[in-house]
Amino acid sequence: MSILLLLAFLAAITPAIEAVCSDAMLTSLSSSGFTIFAHALHSQNITANATTAARVTCFVPPDDSLLGKVLGPTTLRAHVYTSGALPYQALLKLPLNTTLPAHNTRLVFGTDGRRVSFNDVLVTAPNLHVDDSCVVHGVEGPLVPMPPLTEDAPRTRTKNVASQALPKHRRRRFAEIVRQPFPHSIICFSLSCIVATLECLEVQVSFEP
Repeated sequence: MSILLLLAFLAAITPAIEAVCSDAMLTSLSSSGFTIFAHALHSQNITANATTAARVTCFVPPDDSLLGKVLGPTTLRAHVYTSGALPYQALLKLPLNTTLPAHNTRLVFGTDGRRVSFNDVLVTAPNLHVDDSCVVHGVEGPLVPMPPLTEDAPRTRTKNVASQALPKHRRRRFAEIVRQPFPHSIICFSLSCIVATLECLEVQVSFEP
C-alpha cells in the first residue's frame, strides 16, 4: 500500500515525459527491488538543464529505504550526476573525497579500495543497469535526508484530576492497622482498669443502706 501511494504521488508531481533512461532500465530496476526510484527517474526529465547528448549516473536507493518518505523532484535530482556516465570501474579510480555535483548538493566519494560510498552511503549494487544514456548504481539508502511522508500529529495533553475516592494504598494501610494485634502491655493495662472498676462498684454496693 505504501509503495502504491508513493507511486501515485510521483505521478502527480509532473506529467510523464520522455525520460533519459530507457524502458529497459525501468524493467531492470523494478525486478531488483528499486521500483519506486525507477518509476521516478522514468517519469521526470532529469536532464532538463543538460544537453540532449549528456549521459548521467544515477544512484538508486532500494524500495524499503524510501517507504514513509517523500521522494520529490529535489531529492530525486540529488541522486543524479548529470556530467557523465561513470561505471563502477571508473568510480574505483576516483581520488578519495572527490565530490560529484548534483542538484543542490554534492556527493562526496569514499572508498577502501574495494567498496565505494557517496556521502557515507555504500554502493551495494554496482552497474545495476548500463546503457547508452545512463549508468545506474544501487546504494544502501538515500544520499540526502528525506522528509517523512506524514508528520506525527501533536498529542493533546490532558490535566490530571485527583480522585475523590480514598487511594488504594491508604485503604490497604488502614486495613493493616485494623488487623494488627494490640500490644501485650495495652491488653494488661485494659484488664487492670476493668478490675479496678469492678472493685469500686463492689465498695459502693457494700456501703448502701
